[in-house]
Amino acid sequence: MGILARITRIHVLAVGCVFFIGVGLAFMMLVIQPRLRDLRSTRQQVNAQKSEADKLPGKLRDLAEAQAIFVDTKAKFDAILAKQPPLTTTDGNQTAFDLWREYGPGPTSSGTVLWNWFASRGYNVSGITVPGPPPPPVSLPPIISWNMGLSLRARNFGQVMNLLRSTQSIPRLMLISGISGISGHPPDLQVPLPATVFIFTRNAPGVAAPGPVAAGGLGGVAPPTSTSEDN
Repeated sequence: MGILARITRIHVLAVGCVFFIGVGLAFMMLVIQPRLRDLRSTRQQVNAQKSEADKLPGKLRDLAEAQAIFVDTKAKFDAILAKQPPLTTTDGNQTAFDLWREYGPGPTSSGTVLWNWFASRGYNVSGITVPGPPPPPVSLPPIISWNMGLSLRARNFGQVMNLLRSTQSIPRLMLISGISGISGHPPDLQVPLPATVFIFTRNAPGVAAPGPVAAGGLGGVAPPTSTSEDN
């Protein structure tokens, strides 16, 4: 009996099953599994993008906060620049003239501007000083500063606190570093106020700033009110 004669239906079914199993495994290895990997990768990408999208509202809030901080900082910087006198020249003679005008008794000088600010608000202050003008030619340092030993004669402690709260409106950039001691009793308090005035300059090489001297006519007495350009 030949080999073909001995092949039964069971043999055919077994061979067929093995063949289809092999084809199925090959199909899974070559087609389905790569597609499953692509699907997992796509799902991971979608989840990552969704995670980033979920962060968007927070990032938009951070951006809005950063913009608000920038606007606030710029406003403060502009307020500082608005307090700076026009000392921007690098010409020695013109610089000396600007400093004479700024340190002199004229209506726009630092001493007069500060005195008028305190007087207009009813503060009895003495000790306002400005640096002595240098001889020409002179160049400006990046920052000019000088110390003033202000003394406030106050009616009560409330007037002292009002002054400290209102320093941001002073028309020059002034830092009052605290109260060194209070003497007397209401309505006659003597309040020392250590203060420093800062002037920012531009286009200025680094040269030592002039030293402070007392400003003429500013020891608690009203300064001249002349509007002459020579002042």
